[in-house]
Amino acid sequence: MYYKIELSPVKKQIALSYILKGAGVGISLIYVPLMLTYLSPAQFGLWVAITSIINWLRLFDVGIGNGLRFHLASSLAVGNLEKAKELVSTAYAIIGSIFVIVCLIFLVVNPHINWQSLLKSDLISSSEYIKIMMIAVTAIVLTFILDLIKIVYAAHGDTATGNILQLISSILSLIGIYILSIFTVKGQLDLAVAVVALSPLIVYILATLQAFEKKYSSIKPSFNFVKLKSSKDLFNLSTKFFIVQITATIIFASISFIIARFYGPESVAMYHVANSIFNLPIMVISLYTAPLTPFVTQEYAKDNLAWIRRSLKKALYLSVMVSLGTIVMILISPYIYKIWLGDKIEIPFELSVFIGIYTIINILVNPLSSFMNAIGKIDVLVWLAPVGLFMFIGGCFLFDKWMGSVMGIVLALSLTSLVGLIVEPFVLCKYLKNKL
Repeated sequence: MYYKIELSPVKKQIALSYILKGAGVGISLIYVPLMLTYLSPAQFGLWVAITSIINWLRLFDVGIGNGLRFHLASSLAVGNLEKAKELVSTAYAIIGSIFVIVCLIFLVVNPHINWQSLLKSDLISSSEYIKIMMIAVTAIVLTFILDLIKIVYAAHGDTATGNILQLISSILSLIGIYILSIFTVKGQLDLAVAVVALSPLIVYILATLQAFEKKYSSIKPSFNFVKLKSSKDLFNLSTKFFIVQITATIIFASISFIIARFYGPESVAMYHVANSIFNLPIMVISLYTAPLTPFVTQEYAKDNLAWIRRSLKKALYLSVMVSLGTIVMILISPYIYKIWLGDKIEIPFELSVFIGIYTIINILVNPLSSFMNAIGKIDVLVWLAPVGLFMFIGGCFLFDKWMGSVMGIVLALSLTSLVGLIVEPFVLCKYLKNKL
């Protein structure tokens, strides 16, 4: 006799997210050593620094993406498809206009920027810097626009499809780098950049066309549905999201740049490899909370606080268990690097300890921040944003003088995240009318 196991939509999304991200981890474990085989550690570190600079352009999203997720999920929860179509159309119109203008301005300014001086590296010529930045910025900026399709899926309670798109992009990049390693001379950074930047663009173009032609045709973007009223709705909440987002982007997009300026591209590669390993436990808790977000938004719109409290309690228990697992990862990290990368790059154990502590703080704060974003109550996060930014920038310079290594940058990051871990529980207690 066979028994059919029925899973709730939330559990299905969580299960799919873990499966897909697990596959993604497998791809990344192959991707990094393959990149370090095709590129030198300095070239790889330089590419990481370049992508961190390009990610600053995400600031021009001005929080529209998060505003769309919240309002679209709320509209779908009450069955208002006309409002949903207006929100989607307006969001695409605003984001598309902003990023196309930004891209054109950059293409004009790019030839006049001294990238060798900015990144303190003459690893490649000025003309190659210009070519690489032109390819990377154009492809990545267009991907930023098309990335909205993941938010449309997520607002429908389907975060797994976004993970599928990321997985396919990673597979294409991996295949492309592998082909380059066979048929081209090693160390051609411009070819590697083209492969890595163009792969997700191709995937998101196809995914957007497929989604709006078939699955979500009822809310397909249309110029006739671009409404200033919807724009106001998006911006009302988006402004708050943007303040939080701009802080996070400045901090995280500047890490590789700061490390490159302070300690050189090789240190960027060292940090990036160690951070890749300790992103795994953060991913474990994120894969649990991310699929919950649209459902929390919908239940909050229905005033179902009991369901939200139960879900948050489970997420907090999981974050504690994952934190304990992270401590084990810190202890065995030297063996992980040895098995994974051999002698390609050496990671100091002290760096693993500092990144591990930062990871644990982020694991614990993740459920709190996710639920606050889901219910749209982020006023405290808005006030904390400039405090965190000030602490990070000041901490980088202070701890650099004290420690003189990458560990100082990671310590500044840890202190910034610790503020949220202290404050956010009190905010959720207020809105969920319950003690955590």
